Amino acid sequence: MDLEIARKTQQERFPKLYPRVAEILTRLSRGRSGRMVPDWPQAAVAEAARDHGITGAWPNSLLRSTFCSYALAETQNAAQVAEWTGHGISVLRKHYRRPVPKPEGKRFFALPGELAL
Repeated sequence: MDLEIARKTQQERFPKLYPRVAEILTRLSRGRSGRMVPDWPQAAVAEAARDHGITGAWPNSLLRSTFCSYALAETQNAAQVAEWTGHGISVLRKHYRRPVPKPEGKRFFALPGELAL
């Protein structure tokens, strides 16, 4: 696994790779090498949303906020989620966390097979 350094904090990040995500990435990467996502994935997410009829502005931190909120709901461990994302607990709570019930966190990371690309 390549080591990623958080640009703002210069801290190493070791994000959790959920088994379902690993499975999808493995299927997508067959015969390919290099990055699996664009440098600025928010643009790709916004484009996919527009393609499905979802309009409106997307906050720059949408993907990070979503991950932080659902990972915190699932793990109930702010220190772990902050470590995965390369920032402190106070930043996690102030900027990225949204209230999500624990069952929703578990359901979010248990992607059904039909969502696989």
